[in-house]
Amino acid sequence: MPTPGEHKTVHARILHYVQVIGWRFVPRANAEKRRGFDRDGATPEKRTRSALD
Repeated sequence: MPTPGEHKTVHARILHYVQVIGWRFVPRANAEKRRGFDRDGATPEKRTRSALD
């Protein structure tokens, strides 16, 4: 029997709970766009740099 991973034991439960209390899931691409991330950045650090300026 495979060992449950972090997604099943933590992430999935948290996502379910926050949706039950009324929060709405926003996909990563949409969240980054709302925050002004640079989609052409090669690394996560470079994508966030424009959002911090």
